[in-house]
Amino acid sequence: MIKLLIVDDSRVVRRTLAQFFCPEAGFEVVGEAANGLEAIERALALKPDVILMDLEMPEMDGIQATAEIMSSEAACPIVVLSSLTRDAPERAYRALAAGAVELLSKPDAKQTFAEIKDGLLRAVRTMSKARVLRRHSKGMRGHQVAEPGYRALLIGSSTGGPEILTRILSRLPAPLPVPVLIAQHVLPNYEAGLALWLTRAGHQARVAVAGERPQAGVVYLGRGDHHLTLNAQGVFEEHPKQAEEACPSADALFKSAARACAGARLISVVLTGMGRDGAEGSVALRDAGAYTLAQALETCVVPSMPAEAIKAGGIREQLSPEEIAARIVALLRLTPPTPHL
Repeated sequence: MIKLLIVDDSRVVRRTLAQFFCPEAGFEVVGEAANGLEAIERALALKPDVILMDLEMPEMDGIQATAEIMSSEAACPIVVLSSLTRDAPERAYRALAAGAVELLSKPDAKQTFAEIKDGLLRAVRTMSKARVLRRHSKGMRGHQVAEPGYRALLIGSSTGGPEILTRILSRLPAPLPVPVLIAQHVLPNYEAGLALWLTRAGHQARVAVAGERPQAGVVYLGRGDHHLTLNAQGVFEEHPKQAEEACPSADALFKSAARACAGARLISVVLTGMGRDGAEGSVALRDAGAYTLAQALETCVVPSMPAEAIKAGGIREQLSPEEIAARIVALLRLTPPTPHL
């Protein structure tokens, strides 16, 4: 039985959610909270396995409550359920930086909670098993400096990815001498908010546009309802997602880059996430001569994606986020940015 704490300032919403997360669904609602202060108090007292957190609440909002809980002995996976995820995604991404593992949207005016019930149950059940991210830095393992001449940095990520992307990008000097192409699984229309969020890491970030050629120094994101690829001329193309595919697909991006940039040197990274997206693409890139990296499994919120890429034989090194940034700096022969004091 998964112990759940529900945090929302609406009593009606709390009651509705409590009915969804019943014992028959494998959950025990151990408590409810109407604001962030109550959430901290209940989390410390009840030690839930997972918390479902609203963001806009009186006295203390969900972002601050998430940060407080994740720095306490009650730290556990926190899933955000908020209208801000849809209406103000840049604010919602602050919850990821505070330690939340997933962002879900409350139903809009055309939906009801009943219509999102199955997806909500599935997401919270999955996230209850997520590893809570503990920040730590390890020494570099097996340092090797590759020859210069890299043309692009490719990254695939999913659950837990935005926070890790920020940690890595903030450790890379700007502007980079190569374009950064990111396939981060995201819901449609959230990619612009994520791009805005990533600019805080000190790099120019924007949503990729079909027909555009990637430019050095720019971080490009794929849209949530289209797969991002490169054609034979190295120009962006987009392809509508099909059914329940993870989108944008790291495999689609990686494989297209392996074909489009044959003979050119590439760096690829598979970060935290569910499923096996990026595994086949990593193999294709390694076969094409790319320097392929994966996030160390013990540092992932959900380790499935890097684990599958490693299992498939597509990964050259497994490193922590800090080590990944240092490796990219070394491969590109760059000078790391000076930390702000």
